[in-house]
Amino acid sequence: MPSYMGDLIEQMKKKKAGVADSKAEEEKEQKKQKIIEALKRMPEGEAQRKAAPAEIEPFKPAKIFTKIVIPRESVKEPSSRKKPEAVKETEQEALEVAPATEQRLPVKTAKSKTEKQMEQAEKEEIDSYGNIKIYRVEGEPLLYYWTPVPRSAGTEKTIINTIKEAATRIISITPYKIRDPEQKRNVYYQRIMEIIRSSPELNIPASRFDFYADAVVREMVGYGMIDPLVNDDKLEEIMVIGQGQPVYVFHRQYEMMTTNIEFFSDQEIIDLVNRIARQVGRRIDISAPLLDARLPDGSRVNATIPPASVSGATLTIRKFRGDPFSMIDLIKMNTVTLEASAFLWACVEGMGVKPANIVISGGTGSGKTTTLNVLASFIPRHERIISIEDTAELNLPLKHWIRFEGRPPGIEGTGEISLDILTKNSLRMRPDRIIVGEIRHDEAFSLFTAMNTGHDGATTGDTLIQFSNGNIEEIGNFVENKFMEKNPLKEGDFEFVDIKGEIFVPSFNKKTFKIEDNPVIRVWRKNARQKIRRIKTKSGKEIRLTEDHPIYRINNGIQEINAEEAKKGDFIAFPKQIPINASEEIIKPYLMGLIYGDGHIHSEGIQFVNKEPSLIQSFERGIGEVTKNKISIKDFGGFSRVNVYDKKLVKKIVNEYDIPLGNKTKIFELNKKVLTASQSGLGKLIRGLFDADAHVNLHSQSIQFSTSNPRIARKLPMIIQRFGIHSSLNTQERDGKGKIGPYYRVSIYGKDNLEKFANKIGFGHAEKSKKLEKLILSSKNAKDLFPKISALIRKARNDASMTQTELASLMGTQTRSTIEAYETNKRSPSRNQLEKIANITANTSMGKEVLMLVNSDFRFEEIVKIEEEEFNGYMYDLTVKDNHNYIANGLFVSNCLGTVHANSPEETIVRITSPPMNVPEIMMSGLDFIIVEHRLHDKKKGTIRRITEISEVYGVLEGKTKTQAIFEYDAATDSLKRTSAPVNYLKVLERFTGMQRKQIEAEIKEREKVLKKLVETDVRDINRVSTECEKYLLSRGGKRAFN
Repeated sequence: MPSYMGDLIEQMKKKKAGVADSKAEEEKEQKKQKIIEALKRMPEGEAQRKAAPAEIEPFKPAKIFTKIVIPRESVKEPSSRKKPEAVKETEQEALEVAPATEQRLPVKTAKSKTEKQMEQAEKEEIDSYGNIKIYRVEGEPLLYYWTPVPRSAGTEKTIINTIKEAATRIISITPYKIRDPEQKRNVYYQRIMEIIRSSPELNIPASRFDFYADAVVREMVGYGMIDPLVNDDKLEEIMVIGQGQPVYVFHRQYEMMTTNIEFFSDQEIIDLVNRIARQVGRRIDISAPLLDARLPDGSRVNATIPPASVSGATLTIRKFRGDPFSMIDLIKMNTVTLEASAFLWACVEGMGVKPANIVISGGTGSGKTTTLNVLASFIPRHERIISIEDTAELNLPLKHWIRFEGRPPGIEGTGEISLDILTKNSLRMRPDRIIVGEIRHDEAFSLFTAMNTGHDGATTGDTLIQFSNGNIEEIGNFVENKFMEKNPLKEGDFEFVDIKGEIFVPSFNKKTFKIEDNPVIRVWRKNARQKIRRIKTKSGKEIRLTEDHPIYRINNGIQEINAEEAKKGDFIAFPKQIPINASEEIIKPYLMGLIYGDGHIHSEGIQFVNKEPSLIQSFERGIGEVTKNKISIKDFGGFSRVNVYDKKLVKKIVNEYDIPLGNKTKIFELNKKVLTASQSGLGKLIRGLFDADAHVNLHSQSIQFSTSNPRIARKLPMIIQRFGIHSSLNTQERDGKGKIGPYYRVSIYGKDNLEKFANKIGFGHAEKSKKLEKLILSSKNAKDLFPKISALIRKARNDASMTQTELASLMGTQTRSTIEAYETNKRSPSRNQLEKIANITANTSMGKEVLMLVNSDFRFEEIVKIEEEEFNGYMYDLTVKDNHNYIANGLFVSNCLGTVHANSPEETIVRITSPPMNVPEIMMSGLDFIIVEHRLHDKKKGTIRRITEISEVYGVLEGKTKTQAIFEYDAATDSLKRTSAPVNYLKVLERFTGMQRKQIEAEIKEREKVLKKLVETDVRDINRVSTECEKYLLSRGGKRAFN
């Protein structure tokens, strides 16, 4: 070590020396003279050199008002006072060659401008701890914070820089291997002490070893002059606002104060900022003049340099609280009441069945992160938590907790890890809870998507998916094909593949209720053995899906619910008509319809058998246009058979239309070529199929298509829905002739549907065409009703200031009793009647909502049966961009905690649904509560933080998001008071717990008692509070926590 230090000093000498050998002796003589001059300025005497430095005396005022006397040892010379170069060099060279017997000058440090002013001011010491003193200064609005300033200058600065340079070269420690800041300080301190002890060339007395080691540690792994402030746990914030200005601090007890610390130059601040930036693995320079990061101890640092900050560099450190606040602290500080705390505990924990989704909003410094941290401590310990923050600040008493932290882009503009990316990634990790520290941009949409959809829902592989090009395909086949194209990734129990191609599905816009095309961006599957639900509607449509897969029902608006919430008698959403963008052309589509119906293909040719002469002629004419071979017709008395031998034609039809050879009845399908045909071509094909196999039943007043082919029976209702024709599907064990099935019957009924069939498809079969005309004349329209919207109608009428009689009169044919029936759900209005109500009340906001529902692309069918069954195999789902829903088996299904800067629940809603977050308003249905916090100024108490409102979000699915205050802040009593508003969330708990409202309210009271006992016994440690809450849950039969 001595040889290394000697070499280092020699290197420093050479830097001072000239490069020309001819001048060496002259320079040596000059150097000698300078050294002699420097030594003359040093006091002599071995005793003084070995004497211990005087300790800084604590300041003791002689009277109430006095002057601050700063010990001389702590006074330093401002760097702005430049020394002549010759003096600087002599000091340095004296250090390099001075014998060990020489003595040091006492170091004189300069006073800051603030210190000089405070020396002359009258002041009163109001508190002190350690080396810290707090003064009240007469005539000043802020208190004065005094601490010994660890600033070195002159010779001491030279020695410190020399040791620091040596330490930088000698000490080899990988920073990330020592994460604990205090441990890192200790390691550096020990190594630096070794360097000092092994370097007699420095001429440092043993009594000064500690001083220099501490100084170097502060410079290398500490925070220089503001190190005492960083180490003061009573400070909340440290604010450096520029050179020549006092450093400000925000004290947990005394709030904003000035300090005696002052940076004399902008470069000092920039050096400190750069050191901090390197420490946290970030950069700050003229191209990226902003720094926002987390210090190793968890404190948050924000720094700016020019050109971002015009007046020079700034630095703000929000200190990490090693002992985080608990709910008991907030209760004692009157931030929240016992009653509100117990209520929030029940909401966060969710009675073990349905935790609430909560957003905390408020201004800067209002306590949002503290409240978020406190509420998260109520989460049961068996749950898996993922937190996502720009700068990690949360300190949760939880074990199964994964922390994510964002990262800005690097120098090349790459490598950014946004909160949106982290939020999306967290959804693949099977979290029970996601906590987002602050939502500002795209992560808001991802978070609310998670709130609304979850990620466990799936349907069975035989579910038919409608694509925008007209194709209808089983979801299992579609997903498996995508899995063959690309290696899947894992997310919990699911596998998934991202899709970059343009595959679109019809989905409805949750803002307009209109169908539009959106791309499928991901496909999912999981191998499951679980219970699923089979839901069947009045028209015979069925779907099998997991209990947590969302569907849509009407209940005074459109509601997204999980399948497990659906019940018999609910009305669920179907598309009124499926708009398709298809253009495939089919050669002779009517002929192909006849072949699908009564055709038979063998390896040599094609046969067609039917008893209707007009169809025999149509087939003969059509087949003759696609073949030059001989066509024969044979009459069998009651039916005829057309036969043509043409191997090329057979091959073409089999290849293009996938019609099997032989008996095709139960196995043929309408393939992609047919399904993606233009509307005109598909209509002609369906006409041929219905001419061959359908009949008009005057008794049941319907067109009926019967088949033993389940594939055709399931697809056909979705196909004719492209024309706006609604149908029913029934299954029977035997056909009309007694043959054993199963057999399937697709029925079209209702005057409006029959007219659409006649106009858009029609019959070529003369007799069937005549029957259809007759049937249309005798039929009534199918019921296109809007059930369960009584509250919407009543609200629209009340908003328009009308009585039931007045509304009925304006509607023309209605009576007051009809309106009363609509408003009590005894009757459901048709689309026409609801449109009249909407137009009459159109000037009201609720009337506009009713009109939007009337003009929507929805129709509704009643659930008549729900069965639970066991399932073992693969289940599937899609992710659809933006709208997050698609059409499955003919109906709409959906695919599967944070803080906000805002000052009210209403502003929070606006911020979330407006740019840059842009969360669709309907997705707010996933949000249960908004907690609003403010930082207030009280004349007696100073700055106080209060939860000023706990509001419930409702009305989203009725088209108008609203909030109602459950608790409100009363400034007169400085407390949070319960309002009289009913809590809708308690109804949710009723449904999922099976408890009655009184029982739930009694449970909340019991929790209030638990918290009160903790307050009375002063149990405030957040880990202890969390443990006591967990013990209470276990005593009430909750899940066993993971310990």
